[in-house]
Amino acid sequence: MTVYANRFGGKSAIVTGGASGLGLQVATRIAAEGGRVAIWDINPEALAQAKKRSGALYAHALDVSDHQAVIKATKESRDVLGGIDILVASAGITGATAPVSEFFRGNLWPNTPDILPGFLQTTVRAAYQQRGILAATLGASWGVYGPAFELMEHEPAKPGSEEYLNSEKYQLREWNLNDPNSLAPLYTQLNSIRRQHTAMQSNDTLRFHGISNDHLIAYSKQAPDGILLTIVNLDPHNTQSGWTDLDLSALDLPIAGTYEVVDLLSGELYQWQGKYNYVELHPEKMPAHILLLHPKHLATATAGESTED
Repeated sequence: MTVYANRFGGKSAIVTGGASGLGLQVATRIAAEGGRVAIWDINPEALAQAKKRSGALYAHALDVSDHQAVIKATKESRDVLGGIDILVASAGITGATAPVSEFFRGNLWPNTPDILPGFLQTTVRAAYQQRGILAATLGASWGVYGPAFELMEHEPAKPGSEEYLNSEKYQLREWNLNDPNSLAPLYTQLNSIRRQHTAMQSNDTLRFHGISNDHLIAYSKQAPDGILLTIVNLDPHNTQSGWTDLDLSALDLPIAGTYEVVDLLSGELYQWQGKYNYVELHPEKMPAHILLLHPKHLATATAGESTED
């Protein structure tokens, strides 16, 4: 712990819940950096040890939900410390709480009006395709900074900067939305896939699977209407290949025998078998597969079958 000498010099602090955990750590820090500290806690046995350990000048056992006890402890603490400058409220025990995923969903953006990542400071089309596919398939919620991303705007404000050179923060821009090189059709397709398959609309079933090449990443989401397995080539410059190592029991797929998968990006249909299946992704064509593994949707596939891609 780095100690900043006398940072709290001349200051007095009350720390509730000061006998353990974060409260004890805060009390110790304030005392070590020159402050006068009183610690309060509901546990009198732990409080006595914490007073010695933290360097606190005063310790008071009380239940902070008892108003009269708080008034008494405040008066006594003020008398010992000579005043009160800081109150750290660390007391309390939470009850049952919902998982963070119940109330917080990350919103995945490959770029923003403020941020042009170094990875996207390139004219390589696959870099933008890859990042868009990752955001759209990993997260229940995603977005992009519109035309700048679709048209692969890539010039930084200066070398080493992650800010756009011609940022719309400072000027009005006109964009050629009909540019034949625009990636808008791909992102329209991704949003269509997300609308049609409820697995993409939640983070609850996100599961990563093994694959034999570190330049590839494989993960799945599933819902009653289907299982989607996404495999992305993380190298925008080179073809990468590898063998999947799927958790078949989690995906409710047969341990033995074959099953069909259809690539929702290309429409191609493949015959797979077991957990190990060969994948080869060419960034100049498309750096990813979004594979549908639910049989009832496969009748609509029109492309020829293949044992490897």
